[in-house]
Amino acid sequence: MAELGLKSQNDDRYQRFLKKIVEQGFVYAFLGNGQIKAWVANELHNDEGEAMPLIVIWSNQAYPKAWVSDHAEQELELIPIPIDKLHTLLDQFAENGFGIGAEWNQKGFGVELTTDQFRDDVTRVMTELYSDT
Repeated sequence: MAELGLKSQNDDRYQRFLKKIVEQGFVYAFLGNGQIKAWVANELHNDEGEAMPLIVIWSNQAYPKAWVSDHAEQELELIPIPIDKLHTLLDQFAENGFGIGAEWNQKGFGVELTTDQFRDDVTRVMTELYSDT
């Protein structure tokens, strides 16, 4: 039962995350050694059953700053990425087998999705917020 409650909380938090990033027009991610930093998924696996590398993104600076102090092995810079640039980057992430980690908390848990799932969710929220109907 508790697991279902956690899933529901994550779903609600993810929906708030989507709305916020669409409204503000950007996400945050870490840059290290000139590249966007990736981490290994907790739950998302590729077709071979291996944990996927994830590009983890956030809607604000609080969670990533708290999380990175416990998990980074190198100096990282938190950077904003505009949504339109993120859409372009999603193609590159998908080509290289990366997924998306969204709004990870300080313990390194959050939503994990394929780039296609994330793109579909962002598009849906954009349509909901900005359609004329």
